[in-house]
Amino acid sequence: MGWKCAPQVMGLVRGEPKAGQKHRANGRKIAMEAGYERASLSDTLDRTRSNQNEYEGYRSGKEFWDVMEQEASEYRVQVKGKTKTGEEIIREKGLQHNAVIGWAVIYNPPAEVCRDWTQAQYKKFHEDCQECMGLISPIFRKENIRMTAFHRDEGVPADDGEEPDGHFHDLGISLDENGHYCGTTIDAKMLVTINKKFPALMRERGWDIDDLDVTDFDRAKVDSDYKAERDFKRGQSGKSVNQHIRKTAEKLMDEAEAIHAEADSEKQEVIRLQRLSKQADRERLDILNKNRDFLKRQETKNDESKQIIDEAFRTMVRFMRGEGHEDDEVEVPEKNVSKADVLKEELAAWQERLAEEERERERVLHERWERERQSLLDSMQKMLEQLKKSADRDESRKRFMETHKNKATGETFEEIYQRDIAKMHEFDESIVRQAEQFAGGSSYDGEQKE
Repeated sequence: MGWKCAPQVMGLVRGEPKAGQKHRANGRKIAMEAGYERASLSDTLDRTRSNQNEYEGYRSGKEFWDVMEQEASEYRVQVKGKTKTGEEIIREKGLQHNAVIGWAVIYNPPAEVCRDWTQAQYKKFHEDCQECMGLISPIFRKENIRMTAFHRDEGVPADDGEEPDGHFHDLGISLDENGHYCGTTIDAKMLVTINKKFPALMRERGWDIDDLDVTDFDRAKVDSDYKAERDFKRGQSGKSVNQHIRKTAEKLMDEAEAIHAEADSEKQEVIRLQRLSKQADRERLDILNKNRDFLKRQETKNDESKQIIDEAFRTMVRFMRGEGHEDDEVEVPEKNVSKADVLKEELAAWQERLAEEERERERVLHERWERERQSLLDSMQKMLEQLKKSADRDESRKRFMETHKNKATGETFEEIYQRDIAKMHEFDESIVRQAEQFAGGSSYDGEQKE
């Protein structure tokens, strides 16, 4: 499974965009946010890391935009016109004040993907992005790029000993191949085209980027539910960084609550399995004790039976041999002696079969108990693995929430969350203690050792 990276494209105008102008932004603000001035209100901006940022073309966003405005104000194009008398004339025409004179693109690979990238990998990623965008529309070709910024001071902070993740800003002039301003081409349909073509072009260059979600405008014309859904998604994507962070934090807190509830459920299941395991051990111990008693009684009966059989056998043999009947002058045939020996062997074999059958019953009982115990241990192992996965997800959530703070109180989202669930942890510990006491762990351990 790959990862997603959508180029964030915006047309730049002088001053604030007029009402109804979509995909437009104040060029000076965008430029000064990208430049070394870092005029950003993002909650994830860490100015202590701004010295790691890299720039090409212009370092100052203000200087870049001053030049852009100067060029736009001097731009003239010849147009045909007529005088009041109807005579055709050629006159020069400048740009409207709200014309799109520039553009900005952000390439922001996911932090978990680029965390281990080298400087060379970042450079190749950026160059491939620029090449793909130039193929999609000539407005983004390299000769139009006036300023590039590589930021390492915004986003998820790096762990100790690791490089912080980074993202790229490209800012350029909106000229076509003939040198004419063409900023009006930056519209919703162009963004759909970018989202369709960009992932495929990047995959051709070796990047494992998944296809992006795009709007089907033909379907939106006839399907009102689909149009409402797409309008809602566009509204979500238009939120500011801080709004997005707050929404993400709320979502993560909900997920954390769900993870905690799942972990609590799994913990209770582990306690139940431990209780069943101890109960099964006690039952097996009881069965073994009963079997010992039964075997002892059986051995006693076997000894008594053997004594009786031996005595009867000896008496019968003596009788068949004529021993003890000298006065009766009884003649005992030799074949009777042979039959007596055979009878003795058969009795011995019968006793051996009884003992073997008893040993087989004991083996079958032991194997069944081992299978049941192994099945129980396997179930407990699966539960422990699920608990570990829950812990891994919780660590990812914790890392994000520790990097964002509530500006009103100065607390991180993680501190707020941990304070809210502290009582739940105390309750969990009391449940575990009660379960261990209920299971009688200490008394049973003594029995097991014995």
